[in-house]
Amino acid sequence: MITRTHSLPLIGVLLLAVTHASTPSYAENPVFEPADSSPIIFGSSFLGYGYSVVTAADMNVDGNLDVVMTRLGSNSVDILHGNGDGTFEDAISIFVGGHPVSVVADDFNEDGQPDFACTNGDLGTVTVFLSTLTGFVTGGSMVTGSRPVRLVSQDLNEDGHRDLLVVDQIDSTVGLLVGDGLGGFGSLQTSFIEIDDSLEAITVEDLDDDGHLDLIVPCPLQDLVAVLIGVGDGEFLDAVMYDVGDNPGFVAVSDYDGDGIKDVAANNRDGDSVSLLRGVGFGLLEAYQEIPIGDNPTLVRTLDTSGTGEQDLAVTIAGDDALRIQWGLSATSHGYSATINLGYSPDFLITGDFDGDALDDIVIVDKGEGLPHGTVQLYLNRTTAPTFRRGDVDGNGVIEVDDAMALLEILFNGATDSCPDSGDFGDDGAVNISDAVALLAHVFQSLPGPAEPSACGVDPVADDLPTCDAACL
Repeated sequence: MITRTHSLPLIGVLLLAVTHASTPSYAENPVFEPADSSPIIFGSSFLGYGYSVVTAADMNVDGNLDVVMTRLGSNSVDILHGNGDGTFEDAISIFVGGHPVSVVADDFNEDGQPDFACTNGDLGTVTVFLSTLTGFVTGGSMVTGSRPVRLVSQDLNEDGHRDLLVVDQIDSTVGLLVGDGLGGFGSLQTSFIEIDDSLEAITVEDLDDDGHLDLIVPCPLQDLVAVLIGVGDGEFLDAVMYDVGDNPGFVAVSDYDGDGIKDVAANNRDGDSVSLLRGVGFGLLEAYQEIPIGDNPTLVRTLDTSGTGEQDLAVTIAGDDALRIQWGLSATSHGYSATINLGYSPDFLITGDFDGDALDDIVIVDKGEGLPHGTVQLYLNRTTAPTFRRGDVDGNGVIEVDDAMALLEILFNGATDSCPDSGDFGDDGAVNISDAVALLAHVFQSLPGPAEPSACGVDPVADDLPTCDAACL
């Protein structure tokens, strides 16, 4: 605590030295721990294929997230039913045939029970499996191209029924299968993108916030990301191409810098980095910023590490046998990094709350190196929810003149600020001299107090200041 006499005139406070301003330092560290129930090892008897694509869904409608996986070696889709406490039941295996590469779970026949669909890479088809009281039954197969490798389920034509988007790696196309709400789908519609590439993935988001879904497609051979703005009824404008780093594999979309506009992140597998393209509105993106991340980042996903709504990135790094959390992108251009050493080469990850604590956990899959093939490991989020008291800059539990003095030392004398949100008295997303003046006016003249939380709590309004944990009294 910085001690000052309470009789110091206000003008004396404001005449503190202003020549040594510096950037405050911030402190936060995401914490993830392996669940007691993992790793779940399926052994190496599946010829090294392991798991290809993993997704999360409440398949048995018990309120708990389950893990749904394609297993190439046994031509099956496996379901691990979650118990809601970070543990899982034994895997249920459904034979699907045809070298299943990708799976997506959704309620295709609108009976309240999730179904699933998978791509059959060797057959060039997509097969739908509908849930019944006794298991899953085939709902039909659709020819989709030479090698379908990714599926996304959304209502693309805005008729109230779930459709399927199919990415074909060999044909380098994205096609649409229109759902009828009964579990059936029409034939593949015209491709939305044609580029001489080897497409592998797609993300569907309302990038421009106009109420219509848009398509964001990484083009790995061209080092590009294609953005196709949706105009409704399943129609899209021509693709706008954005440069990114070397060999982008996947994209994640969210508001990472906290300005209210969605951004795009792509993992550059040969560039050992993540490209961050900040949104400027109307679905347009700035030139990419390259964030060094590690040797061969295989996948990027969005997660809320702290439970405050701030959007972070989770990246599997195959060459470093690690998981990287890139957080605090609203505070600095590169944010901050937290690394989890895995001891094996990760291939795929999903995020979701698997233990019911309202924090995003991470499921990681290793399908061929380090651990036995087909290993699934759950990392539980043990990050403490950041709390602070607005106006209590020195953290002693009382809002007083000492807090204004401490804030001025931070602003003008280069003192370290471990929780800048506590000094943002007006909650306008910036810490400046007006906060010190308002704080002093509150103390000496009984003018209005700070914005929420004036008691110890979590900031209810997202802003550009990093989240922090002040351990307030």
